[in-house]
Amino acid sequence: MEGYIKNHKNGLQSDRTFCHKFEANQFRLLLHSAAYVLLHSLVTIGLPATKWVNAQFDSIQKRRLKVGARITELATKIKIQFPGAFPLKHLDQGLNGPFS
Repeated sequence: MEGYIKNHKNGLQSDRTFCHKFEANQFRLLLHSAAYVLLHSLVTIGLPATKWVNAQFDSIQKRRLKVGARITELATKIKIQFPGAFPLKHLDQGLNGPFS
């Protein structure tokens, strides 16, 4: 449980509630919680056969999500094509999941 809280707080920087209004801080926390749900779903559903299943959220953001890629939506799956110069491209070889 502490790992989930750590991912929410440190990986998504949800502790940055420095606005003067309560509603603004509450909305900011709601957005961070929605981002947490999306990242957690990506890790548990989309990356179970890779080494990324136990990675911290900040590692996933820096090495996976902040990379330009071509995304193609097919009838049964989503195809992600990374650029040729992407250094971690070899990790996606053989990935068989709903996001492969």
